[in-house]
Amino acid sequence: MADHPNILRRTVDAAHQRALEGAVLQALQTGAGVNEATWPPATPLPELLAWLDQTIAAMRTPHGISGFLLIAFCDDAQDAAIELTCTTRTRWPVLRESLTPTLARIAAEHTITLTILAFGTALDAALQ
Repeated sequence: MADHPNILRRTVDAAHQRALEGAVLQALQTGAGVNEATWPPATPLPELLAWLDQTIAAMRTPHGISGFLLIAFCDDAQDAAIELTCTTRTRWPVLRESLTPTLARIAAEHTITLTILAFGTALDAALQ
């Protein structure tokens, strides 16, 4: 009998989580938390990195949620050239360092579109 409150709490928690996930996906579909920019070939790498830094710094972080998905597309490719999930923006400096050589190589020769899906910003919109 003592397990019933725990089962109920877990069930309610799981239902609440699914509802929030659905609300976040809906917010992303309407554009909340979606940031995108396109640059021509040979755009200086510091310009791309500055846009990434500013966009990530501006993300909303309700309840400490600051994860994001970074996707880079080249003009001549169907698949993403870069797809990086970051669970918290405090990890961005380390990921930025590892991403820089690949980003530089791609941007030197291709038109590049960078997209950031900011989960905290989308959650903030969903909670409004």
